[in-house]
Amino acid sequence: MIAFVFKDWGQLDLSVSYNDLMKRGPALLLDHWMENGSRVVLWTSVRRDVSTNKDVLPDYFGLAAPGAEPERFSPWIFRELGGKAPTNPEFSPDFKHFFFSLVDTSQDGSYRQTIMHSKRMGNGWGKPQEAGFLKNDDYNMGEPFFSRDGKFLYFQSNRPPGKPIWNVKVFCSRVLEEGFSKPEYVPVADQDHGVFFPFPAKDGSLYFCSDLPDRIGRTDLYRAELDDRGHYSIVSNLGSLLNTEHIEWDPYLDPDEEMMLFVSGRPGGFGEVDIYLSRLTDEGHWGEPKNLGEPINSSLYDTAAKLSPEGRFLFFQRIIDEKEVLYWVDFEKYLVKHGL
Repeated sequence: MIAFVFKDWGQLDLSVSYNDLMKRGPALLLDHWMENGSRVVLWTSVRRDVSTNKDVLPDYFGLAAPGAEPERFSPWIFRELGGKAPTNPEFSPDFKHFFFSLVDTSQDGSYRQTIMHSKRMGNGWGKPQEAGFLKNDDYNMGEPFFSRDGKFLYFQSNRPPGKPIWNVKVFCSRVLEEGFSKPEYVPVADQDHGVFFPFPAKDGSLYFCSDLPDRIGRTDLYRAELDDRGHYSIVSNLGSLLNTEHIEWDPYLDPDEEMMLFVSGRPGGFGEVDIYLSRLTDEGHWGEPKNLGEPINSSLYDTAAKLSPEGRFLFFQRIIDEKEVLYWVDFEKYLVKHGL
């Protein structure tokens, strides 16, 4: 077997000798290699880093698993983004695709957002590229979500019939054997209002946030159901227990769809907006929201909470020095530690 080691579980490090590698232990033995352009990407089948005693996760770019406290989510594929901020990470259920939003505010205060894509080939992840198959020049796109069965990719964009900058609409692309279909517009509410964070549930309904006319606060949480014709014409405000006169954003359901995560600016939080959870009651209603507490929440903006496909890890983003920074945490361990 040929042995390799790579820096930070991502990039080949030819400066490490074989003898040094052996001293580090079997967790750094790699049994697969592939080339991706000029970059050599290597991966490991070993699941434990003996130096830290943490799980090593091939599905997550070889990163060591976080524990009960949030850590920066910074895989090697984020290292050549030119200072732009990666947000909204989204893995396909089969871990063959990874998408994320890329935010650029570097040009005269303008706001540009696109979707990046990394494809898994063999045991390695490829260098991220702009998802050209989703792109519409001169318009933003972001917040990608796979359907639970992995057959569709939803996202929002201000391309027509939306309007720059914040009147975004929902679009959907079908996952094909080789690639993705051309995105199609998904009418939701079909009014002159933005539809953000379009999360697809198991039953085909879409959860989202918007400032529709029946809102309780500045922005509310909504659910859109399919009618008999397959159209999202049945739109319901999620009510005053979840929505307040303040901001509510980013609804997301866990894989069992018994817990909702969302963002709220209601009083009693730690910062401008915090991340909350609500559990489904025995009667089938969403229960009293609970603040996830520190250190997931902070004095800053903490938003866009979502779970990994198997439900183990919580991802969220925090605005630091006007730039979004991604974090992740073992969610079950966090809930237990903090009595949630």
